[in-house]
Amino acid sequence: RGPAPPPAPPPAAPPAAPLYSPKVRLLLRLARSPQWGLHEFCRLSYRLEPSDGSMRARLAALPRLWPATARRAACRHSATPIQRPLTKLGHPALARMAVAANRQLLGFSGDLPADCPGALGQRLLRKGLTCPELRDEIYLHVCRLLTENGARRSERRGWAMLLMCLDLFPPSSELKLHLLHFLQRRLAHPVYANFAARCQDLLLVDACLTEAELAAAVAARQVPTLDYIHAAAALGQVEESEGSTPQPESVSAWEQSMRVMAGSKCVIAYILYGIFQVVWQILRVLVYGIYTQDVTDSLADVDR
Repeated sequence: RGPAPPPAPPPAAPPAAPLYSPKVRLLLRLARSPQWGLHEFCRLSYRLEPSDGSMRARLAALPRLWPATARRAACRHSATPIQRPLTKLGHPALARMAVAANRQLLGFSGDLPADCPGALGQRLLRKGLTCPELRDEIYLHVCRLLTENGARRSERRGWAMLLMCLDLFPPSSELKLHLLHFLQRRLAHPVYANFAARCQDLLLVDACLTEAELAAAVAARQVPTLDYIHAAAALGQVEESEGSTPQPESVSAWEQSMRVMAGSKCVIAYILYGIFQVVWQILRVLVYGIYTQDVTDSLADVDR
């Protein structure tokens, strides 16, 4: 008889769950800070500060000097399509694609009329998968759709779109903590807490991968079909009906007229506030320039 066979090796230990890794715990702890708001990402990505201290550079930077309140207003939901991208893309063609992506998202959510919303959603997902430069812009558009949105159907489809985006392509490393902060603040939502938890899990799973593993995983992913997109939007409707009491969407004519009057007053207030901010920024730049010139002259006199 031959020698006894060697003993079988012990079973390999199961891999550690990525959601309990030290990196995930660190990300969750860092994302609790309010400094990771989406309006702060818009400020950083737009490079609002002028490049030098000259008067010409400061006057040229005036259109990009957003106050904090204006940045927060730009990150809230609006059924009106945007006229410029939320981030600095650096190329006019990318800026036009970003504006078109916003219209496609509004058509998918129902804020704009569309013959086939699923096709618009599929086009938006394909754009994010094939163009990495637009991924952060698309994520900002979706998060903007989910911020202070009073339309139930629009918000439901926005969560479905965010879930499909995270399942298809990841955000950049600069946006990761901002998006995680956005999801953490919605884990206690009375209707869409399950969507927020699933989106957070997808984001953290991709965050645990190395750059090579993440690139290989994204390269193997494909844009979902129209049937899948329609099913994802319908899934949000089912979860909403299970988690809350459905509210009728129809309102009276009197209430509609009051909403229109309130909207017109808000528009007038925003216009007046914008004029005030522009005048204030011009005065601040001029006063600062005069003060800087006086200090420079004083230093020159001292050197003489």
